[in-house]
Amino acid sequence: MFKHLFKNTTIAFSLTAACYVQANDNLELKTSYQDVPGVRNIEAGQYQTGIQKLKTLLGNTRLPELTAPAHINLCVAYTALGQINNAEAFCDMAIKQHSSKRDLSIAYNNRGVLHYVQGKTEQGLKDMQIATELNPANSLAVRNAIRLSGVEGMTQVISSL
Repeated sequence: MFKHLFKNTTIAFSLTAACYVQANDNLELKTSYQDVPGVRNIEAGQYQTGIQKLKTLLGNTRLPELTAPAHINLCVAYTALGQINNAEAFCDMAIKQHSSKRDLSIAYNNRGVLHYVQGKTEQGLKDMQIATELNPANSLAVRNAIRLSGVEGMTQVISSL
């Protein structure tokens, strides 16, 4: 399902089934800026190993500076694995825990991608817009918002036919 792993720790993916988009409509997920246990595994596509390390971390600490990035990374890993219920729970937790605009922007971006994967394009676009408002310098969220705007526009055109 995944095509590229970028050096800047984004995971770009194109989906290939009926409800998925073509390769030129890639959306990107972003891991945390914080180097917490498991993040490098997720960036390398070793999702199960990363999930184990992050869950161990969550079992050993309640410090928000560690748990918040763990939630972002679990959101990414579960989205990548297609485990939607787990992804949704961790995406929502990441949004609730973060206070910095930069990190919140990443969390909203990732949840927006998840919404899109779920077929909830309008909700995905709303999350992308929030992400870009929180941090206009988040070029990944800007690209995703542009891509989703195009998909939403195409959906409206098709439904009006």
